[in-house]
Amino acid sequence: YSNNLNPGTAKVTIKGIGNYAGTFEKTFTIQKRNLANLVVSLAAGQYSYNGTAKTPEVIAKNDGNTLVAGKDYTVTYRNNINPGQASVAVTGIGNYTGSKTLTFIIVPGKPGSVKLSKGTGKTLTFSWKKQTGASGYEVTLYKGSKKVKTATTTKTQYQFKTLKENTQYSFQVRAYKTINGSKKYGNASSKLTVKTASKAPTNLKITVGKKSATLKWKKTSGVTGYEVYMSGKSNSGFKKVATVKGAAKVKYTKKKLKASKTYYFKVRSYTTKNGQKSYSNYTSVKKIKTKYWGGGPED
Repeated sequence: YSNNLNPGTAKVTIKGIGNYAGTFEKTFTIQKRNLANLVVSLAAGQYSYNGTAKTPEVIAKNDGNTLVAGKDYTVTYRNNINPGQASVAVTGIGNYTGSKTLTFIIVPGKPGSVKLSKGTGKTLTFSWKKQTGASGYEVTLYKGSKKVKTATTTKTQYQFKTLKENTQYSFQVRAYKTINGSKKYGNASSKLTVKTASKAPTNLKITVGKKSATLKWKKTSGVTGYEVYMSGKSNSGFKKVATVKGAAKVKYTKKKLKASKTYYFKVRSYTTKNGQKSYSNYTSVKKIKTKYWGGGPED
């Protein structure tokens, strides 16, 4: 035989021996192997988006022998950067012909900048950074290891309602891309553990001086501290005038007020967990009027 290894025209030569003489030659054709009939796969079928092109390795075999890229086939990648379905066209060269198209998926990246944007005694509102190519997000709230609620949203913020006051919860979010009608999820964020606020402080009482007001209220267990707000109006214009740190510190004196003037005060508690604050409702607004000052020593 000659030229009988690679595709092309091969030849067989038959020579007589013994009682036979002469030579007979015959040619035959070796066809290129079609890639469509071989086992061709990708080293990985899913990647997470990070802004770079994804180029999974192609693995092609012919009767157990591994083909070599650039010698036996070429590879062309398409739509292989953003979340969605990407494709790989494998085309035979050299001793191979035909082509085969494989697909893989790119899922959204892991959400970052997860934070508690607003926390109260009954609600927790979380937000996170928008993920490129995401169709939506799956959010989950835990109490310990138990799931309290799982929901989906197309926004980058979600509020959980009707929660228990002064209770620790953990939050997690992951982005998904809808591909061919199916949700494909990226990696979930790290869990963020926070705490709902306690009830509003109670028994707020104010002692009035000439140019001062001393506020006292009942201790609220489990809180990190309190915030005191003041305004010259009963239902608007309130500004924070003090942060009182510590659950046991339940007194604050506001000085340098104007004599014989009406002021309004309210107080709320706050609870901090992992740097995230939740706030209680405010106390009822308390109205006071500073005493008349006739020019004597100030408070």
